[in-house]
Amino acid sequence: MQVATKQVRERILEAAMLLLREPATRLAQPRVARLAGIPQGHLTYYFPKKTDLVAAVARRFADIVKTDLERLGADYSASDGPQRLPDFLAERVRDRDATRMLLRMLVEADGDPHVREIVIQAMRQCRAVLAQMLGRDESHADVNIALAAFWGLGILHLFLNEDNDLATTQRVLRRADQWLRHAPPPED
Repeated sequence: MQVATKQVRERILEAAMLLLREPATRLAQPRVARLAGIPQGHLTYYFPKKTDLVAAVARRFADIVKTDLERLGADYSASDGPQRLPDFLAERVRDRDATRMLLRMLVEADGDPHVREIVIQAMRQCRAVLAQMLGRDESHADVNIALAAFWGLGILHLFLNEDNDLATTQRVLRRADQWLRHAPPPED
């Protein structure tokens, strides 16, 4: 792929990612082309159908998630991961843009099997890093609870924590952590 072709493709993907971060903005090809500063015909040359664009954006989102999680997971060991998990989650769920993108990717995945597979891979990557942090097998109930907390608290924080207050999110996570530590062990 030529440098100019890569640059145009990158501008298109970056424009689409920016739109997904904005509240209440649809991922429409004319909007993406306008934000990328190219004619819509150029966009349809690179991404003939909207589903092609959405799949490329989903792959980009999954790559970002993977890179971020691998970097963060390397900072946690199985010995200190469980104690540090609430702080890890609190910092991540404050990223409202990432939560908006996740929600939009989930909606797109519901209607497109190709995007669905990309999102499932991203979920598996999240689960693998959380399993490493907790020192558990990926199928362990605690890992699935941590994954559900990760995304569920992101949604809660996006809609109910208007001030983007980290302390509020940390209190919820500390309480969830206490609750989990006192819950009876799962029957695995």
